[in-house]
Amino acid sequence: MDLGQVAALAALEKEGSVSAAAVALGISQQACSARLQALSHSVGRALTARTPHGLVLTDTGRVVLGWARPVLAAAGDFDSLVSTLSHRQGLRVGASLTVAEYLLPGWLAHYPGQVQLEAANSATVLSRVAAGDLDVGFVETPTLPVGLNRRLLGWDEMVVCVAPAHPWAGTSISAAELARTPLIAREEGSGTRATVDAAIDCVEPAATVTTTAAALALVATGVAPSVLPRRCLDSRLVEVPCPVRFARPIHAVWLVAGDATQRLLAGCDVTYSPL
Repeated sequence: MDLGQVAALAALEKEGSVSAAAVALGISQQACSARLQALSHSVGRALTARTPHGLVLTDTGRVVLGWARPVLAAAGDFDSLVSTLSHRQGLRVGASLTVAEYLLPGWLAHYPGQVQLEAANSATVLSRVAAGDLDVGFVETPTLPVGLNRRLLGWDEMVVCVAPAHPWAGTSISAAELARTPLIAREEGSGTRATVDAAIDCVEPAATVTTTAAALALVATGVAPSVLPRRCLDSRLVEVPCPVRFARPIHAVWLVAGDATQRLLAGCDVTYSPL
């Protein structure tokens, strides 16, 4: 599986036909069809189906494309971000998955030095910083361990969201209704999961996923509602008003802040504040 194969799936969904998708990608129709077939083979499921009107995405294809959209959106920055992983020297930076995907690229763009980047959930990043394996970490969990220096960079607002066809779309819900509804949840150890669990006593999740992109895709297909960062929502989802406030702090944490850490922190900012 490669980015070109996923790009072909996205082009088919946008353009409506293999021939139009091929033109949009600047490749032959044969090459576009080959990429779609290779992607289906890699996934092990049919991602497209032939209809009287041409080739269309299956339900599985739409889910896979939903997972891939953040990757495609970040393709323009891909080379510069990957280069941060290849350096054996430089500032060792850890970031929770949401921070790494939505905030860190902008922060690193203004940092002049080399960086080794490690993306994991908040619990793992905190553990790695405490062990001295990372110089600085960025997490979005409401609970921090003792023994680490920290700086509050801002707040991340989370909201209830559903697919447009969900019964909650266009309405508001109570805290009690949200608490008794199985949700799409992040895994234990993530800042997203910790924030939701601290705010409401939820029933067992409808599904548990390890990335925000996977949660967005499942919500968009109507599997179940979720509580996710507002900054991550796209046009596939509808925000549902709820009296529960889900606001999580985004912290930088470190053991000893050297000059390189201080230079990176000088360019880090989160614009939202719940106050």
